Amino acid sequence: MFRWRKASAEPAAVMAALHEALLSDVELKPVLRNLLSATTRQLGAERASIFLYHPAEQDLRGEVASGAHQTVTTIALPLSRKGPVQEAFFAPPEGIVKEGDYLLPIVLQAAPSGGNPYCWVTPERSCTISPKATKVNRALVCPSCRHFGAMGVLSLEGHFPEGTRELMPLIARSTALAVRNARVYEEVTESRARLAQRSRQLELVSALSRQVVRNLDLGAILETLAVRLHKDFGYHRVTVAVNQNDFLQGFLTVKEGQVYRTRGHSRIRIPIQGSSDPMAQAARLRRPVLATKEQLPPWVNSESMAFVPITAFSPTFVEPGKPAQTQTDMEVLGVVAVDHGPKGTEVVVEDLWYVQLLCNTAGVAIKNAQVYAEQARLSEALALERSKLTEALEQMGDGVIVLEEDRGFANRLAREALGLEREVELGDLPDYLYPALEGRELEVELKGRTFSVLGTREGRLRVLVLHEITQRKLAEQAIRESESRNRAILQAIPDMLFVVNQEGRIQEYKSAREEPLPVSGESFLGRTLSEVLPPEAANRAMEALHAALTQGRLPFFEYQIRTDGRLRDYEGRAVQIAPQQGLLIIRDVTPQKDAERIKSEFIAAVSHELRTPLAAIMGFAELLTSGEIPLEEGQEFLRIIYDNGRRLKNMVDNLLDSSRLEAGRFEVYKRPVQLEETLRGVADSFAGVAQLSQVEFHREIPPLPPVEADPDRIGQVMGNLLSNAFKFTPKGGRVTLRARLEGDSLKIEVEDTGPGIPESEQSRLFQRYGRTQSAVSRGVSGTGLGLYISKAIVEAHGGRIWVESEVGKGTTFSLTLPLHATQPQPT
Repeated sequence: MFRWRKASAEPAAVMAALHEALLSDVELKPVLRNLLSATTRQLGAERASIFLYHPAEQDLRGEVASGAHQTVTTIALPLSRKGPVQEAFFAPPEGIVKEGDYLLPIVLQAAPSGGNPYCWVTPERSCTISPKATKVNRALVCPSCRHFGAMGVLSLEGHFPEGTRELMPLIARSTALAVRNARVYEEVTESRARLAQRSRQLELVSALSRQVVRNLDLGAILETLAVRLHKDFGYHRVTVAVNQNDFLQGFLTVKEGQVYRTRGHSRIRIPIQGSSDPMAQAARLRRPVLATKEQLPPWVNSESMAFVPITAFSPTFVEPGKPAQTQTDMEVLGVVAVDHGPKGTEVVVEDLWYVQLLCNTAGVAIKNAQVYAEQARLSEALALERSKLTEALEQMGDGVIVLEEDRGFANRLAREALGLEREVELGDLPDYLYPALEGRELEVELKGRTFSVLGTREGRLRVLVLHEITQRKLAEQAIRESESRNRAILQAIPDMLFVVNQEGRIQEYKSAREEPLPVSGESFLGRTLSEVLPPEAANRAMEALHAALTQGRLPFFEYQIRTDGRLRDYEGRAVQIAPQQGLLIIRDVTPQKDAERIKSEFIAAVSHELRTPLAAIMGFAELLTSGEIPLEEGQEFLRIIYDNGRRLKNMVDNLLDSSRLEAGRFEVYKRPVQLEETLRGVADSFAGVAQLSQVEFHREIPPLPPVEADPDRIGQVMGNLLSNAFKFTPKGGRVTLRARLEGDSLKIEVEDTGPGIPESEQSRLFQRYGRTQSAVSRGVSGTGLGLYISKAIVEAHGGRIWVESEVGKGTTFSLTLPLHATQPQPT
């Protein structure tokens, strides 16, 4: 098998040579190479190789070789595959022999972490972990176990004497010791390098921090930060975005030694809240965020990028004993993004510690700059305010003297009134003004003018104000004379007059006669309205008083008192006569009310009389339809007579309903009905009107549920609404009647495309005799009672009626009726 064989040395000489090789170097490959050279030389091996285990790749890789065919560095043997080297990796210390080659495991400890010695050799018997390893799965399980001690495999090829073979486990153990020592040396060397690098970086951070905090300009701070991160810390690109109204806006970018100022035209404009962009995440979380290439915008072109927030604590005072500010209290001023470019390495977390430290320093510097800018702004504003205050004092209509300690300033009017200079001292003031400096109010005569003098004192500052009251004194005299005249006038008025304060307490009372009240007039003063008026009257009077005092209106109210077996009617008005004082004027209007009732009765009588010509017109119409006159002419007469007769009847009905409403005898007779039939019937009756008016008439009446209603009264309402719609809709226009369910109510609408109703006139539509100015000016017939009565009918059903209109577009009248019976609305 071998071409030659060299006699092996004595065991002691072999171990001495190995020991010398072990101490020959501290780096891994040189020491292993020296160790293998000594092994081949002392043992007479043809070839020696070392394979070390690499956990990340889970394979055994050739590290060094000695003897014939030395190259093994290209060999990688996965543990998942079977082979002599893999088998030797899990073998006992004496190793295995394959075809004359000796393969020994490189093991430093037989039982690391307290496990059974060489438990990986016989896992079925020695393994103590769960689940237990076996020879089948140990290649996957054992290398990651804390009890595993193998580091690699030593391969020796050659023919060795029996005594020499006993040295092989010692040689393998020496190899393990060399590997361990070399790796410890590598770790120490790397730690020293990292420590040196961190020391250099800390020096850079310290120097940069001093440079940053010296700046008081936002742009200079951020540019210094970005340039130093680019040059001193080696980042390919540094981008800075600032927080403006919770949006991250691009500010500048440093790349390839150039500074690109992008403020105002950057493509970076990211909302901090709600965005999944890693830059926004860093701002929200207030900590660095690492993003992979897949998470970055396409234009970034980098393998990875780190985003570090620029933060600073808000200048909030923390009371003693209260919790200190936390990370969530930090204000996010911006975000710094760093990367190593498309060909560089990925950004690692360890490097971000320095970036974050610098960003925190920049945050403090920015807050300092903001405080400095605010201080400068406030100083400028204070100087401006002082100038404005001085000018304002000069232009004031009062004399003002301002003293700080014993020296100060007098404005123009104070100088004129007291003969002072602009700069004054306390001793320049007349003695009679000294009490005012202590807070007493004075009145003084100066050069024929009357002044009210009032002084105030705040610490070292004293202010004296001279307010001229000459005109006020004259006005007070005029008011006293006016009050005397008004009192005489009030004595001549026959109404009840109450002067009351805002709480309704009577301050003055006057009446030309004895009124039927619970308390006599002599004892009114000092009492409240609720003590001298009936409860209903007192409540209404207080409501009117409140409206007069708070809204400046002249409210009107009414009430009734039963006296001498009958109801007497009173009406009153409230007027404001002082900021917290009102005048109530109450008059007995029983005669006027009686006259109105008589008028209502008269209208009712006249309406009844109008039914006679109505019957004659209807009868004549029936005669005309008998055919005694030419058909075409007769039909025209018939239409005219019938239309006028219907109008006359509607007018009479409206007059009667108006009379009933005024008399309180208006009634509806509700019962469960299908209103769709009523609506269709009313709509059919207007089909001819629509045709003659050349107006489109649309009906949208779906099947409807039963409603508690008076169908005749509802038909009357719909007739009024449709009649008005056709009156005001021009030729070619459109009238629409629609009905639909809305919740627990039935909604009916009549929509037209007429001229519309101005908003200022809409409030009069549902009043008695209320007609719009446009209707009057156009000569449209009507009494002004239709909508008034319609409103009463709808409210008697517990419903509501209203109008929506826009001039030039048309009008929609809407009403709602509850499906089930409810208490009627007051009419």
